[in-house]
Amino acid sequence: MVGLFFKPEGLNPDKRSGLACWLQRDCCLPARLELEKGTSCFLEIPPCSSFKLWLDEEEVPSLGELTGHHAEGNLMPRFVDVTRWIRGKSAVRVTLCFQNMGRHGFGSKVVLHRSRNVPVPELERDGDRVTLKWGGEKESLSFDLSRIRTARQEPAPKDSSGLDPWSEGARLYQVVEGKMDPGLLGDSDFKGPTESRQRACVAALSEPLSEVEEDLLVAAEDEDWLVRMLAVRSLGEHRSRKAVPLIRRILREETPEKIRNPDYPPRFRIKEMCLVALGKIADSSAVPEVAACLHADDFYGARRLAAQVLGFLNDRSVVELLKIWAKDSDPETAGAALRSLKRLG
Repeated sequence: MVGLFFKPEGLNPDKRSGLACWLQRDCCLPARLELEKGTSCFLEIPPCSSFKLWLDEEEVPSLGELTGHHAEGNLMPRFVDVTRWIRGKSAVRVTLCFQNMGRHGFGSKVVLHRSRNVPVPELERDGDRVTLKWGGEKESLSFDLSRIRTARQEPAPKDSSGLDPWSEGARLYQVVEGKMDPGLLGDSDFKGPTESRQRACVAALSEPLSEVEEDLLVAAEDEDWLVRMLAVRSLGEHRSRKAVPLIRRILREETPEKIRNPDYPPRFRIKEMCLVALGKIADSSAVPEVAACLHADDFYGARRLAAQVLGFLNDRSVVELLKIWAKDSDPETAGAALRSLKRLG
C-alpha cells in the first residue's frame, strides 16, 4: 500500500520542474537483519536529482542535490546509510519525497542492502577472466576484463604536433559546451592539417547547417578518428537529416569486436557519439541500428545509450524489446529502457 500519511513541513513542491512525488510504506525488516559489529545497511534510492527521506518520521541526512547536466541525465542510484535508524527494529515506516522528478520520472526500486565483513579475497586470473574468492569455494565473483571499459594502460599516442588527440578533443568540447570562447580555437580548415580539421568540425557549430553540412559529411569519414567523432557530434547538434544514412552505416561498422581491439584508438567513443547524434536528430529510420546495440555482447555504455535513444525515435515497434531490457540487471540500462517506454506511451 502506498499513500501519504506524514508530510513534513518546509519542502517546496514547486522546485525546478514542480513534479514532486511522495511515497510512504510500512516495511517489515528481515528477521536475519541482526547487525553484527562493523556491518551497515544502505537504502538504494532510484536515480533522481533531489530527494528527502524519513524513517519513522525522523529525517535521514542524505547527499546534496545534483545540479546541471548531472541532474537531468543522472542514471546512477543514490545510497543512504540507514543503519542507525533500523538497528534492532522489526519494521520501519519509510517516507520519501522526490522533489524533482525531471521530465521522465524514474523506473527503478527502493531497495535495502546489507553490507558485511568478508575475508580478504583471493584473486585468480586466466587471461581476461578474473575470479575473486572469499570464504571458501562457495562464494566467488568472476568477470571478464575485455567487457569492462577501463582507463588507458599506456600513454595516449601523440600526433605530429605532440598533442594527445583525446586531450585535444576534450579542449574542443569545452567550446561545444560553451565553456570556452570559439575565438580561441585558432585556425580551422576542413582541408587543412589534422588539428585544423578537428577545429573546423567544432567551429561548424556556430555556422548555418547549409554552409557546413557537406564538409561535415566528408569529415565524418576522415582518416583521423577524432575528426570523424567531432564531425558526427556537429551533425547531430545541427539535426542534419542528410547525415542519418551515413551515421547509421558508421554505427553498424562499430562492432563489439572492433571496439574491444586494443589497437583501435577510438574504442567505444565513436559508437557512443553516433548514438547521441541519432537521438538528437530523432529519425525513426535509425531504429534497426540503434536497437541492434541492445545486445548482451555489446559494450554496456552502448546498451545504456541505445535504450535511451529509442525513446526519441517515435517508433513503437521497439516496445517489446524495451520491456525486456527494462528488467536488465544493470539499473542504468533498465532505467533508460523504462523512461523510453514512458516516452513512447
